[in-house]
Amino acid sequence: MSFLRKFTGLAIVTASTFAPRFMAGILVRRVLTPRRSRSHLSQTHERVDIGNGIVGWRESGQDPKMPLALFVHGFDGDHDQWRAFGKVVQQAGYRVVFLDPPGHGTSRAWQCDPIVFSEAVGLAFKILGPISLYLGHSMGAAAGVMATSDSINANAFVLIASPVVMARTIEATALRIGLRRAATDALQDEIGRKVGVHPRNIDLMPSVNGQSVPALIIHDRGDRQVPFSEAEELRAAWPDAQLFATDGLGHNRILQDEKVLREVAGFLGSL
Repeated sequence: MSFLRKFTGLAIVTASTFAPRFMAGILVRRVLTPRRSRSHLSQTHERVDIGNGIVGWRESGQDPKMPLALFVHGFDGDHDQWRAFGKVVQQAGYRVVFLDPPGHGTSRAWQCDPIVFSEAVGLAFKILGPISLYLGHSMGAAAGVMATSDSINANAFVLIASPVVMARTIEATALRIGLRRAATDALQDEIGRKVGVHPRNIDLMPSVNGQSVPALIIHDRGDRQVPFSEAEELRAAWPDAQLFATDGLGHNRILQDEKVLREVAGFLGSL
């Protein structure tokens, strides 16, 4: 660990101990503001304007009669993470669209939270037409589930490292960076004030209840950003879901693993 990281960690612990609300006010901006990076797909893919400033990208020349797969990465993610997954899905016979979530790539929005995220995904469901397969990572996975309703749904889901209750994911992150309890509680309250919904009430379960489509849930037991218990809860509540657990891949490397890709290929072949 570098001196800067040690100093930053010490500063966070000290500030969160003696000035928890001040520390929460600093952190909330980072929690809700993604690092924007230019989408490399603009050079090779066709732009799809979803509406409300949200943009997607699709390869040109795809047969419109093929079933559609929608890819949505997580907070601070990018489409490079989907390279290996994209090949597997296309080989299974799907045409693909990659969504720029709010505040990412070319899509507008300065604040990106689970509510804004899920509203953008819901709009993509409506504009793009029937979605045969939804693939989401982290917040992108949660947003896909939250966006579903009686009239909007995919025929199947692949959910990777998905949180279930947002407050628990924030707790895990706070613990990892050494935030004290008072500052963690203040951060949760500040997020709730800015988003309009407290993180403990941002919960996938109302959307999961009643799901009747197949789902493949993929999660690493050692994920430090989203606890593995979230995947277990999601699997227990989703009637036609299967859980594929990995070890040693963490939150992001799981998207490149050969065993994971083979599991996804097998899942698609069973649909």
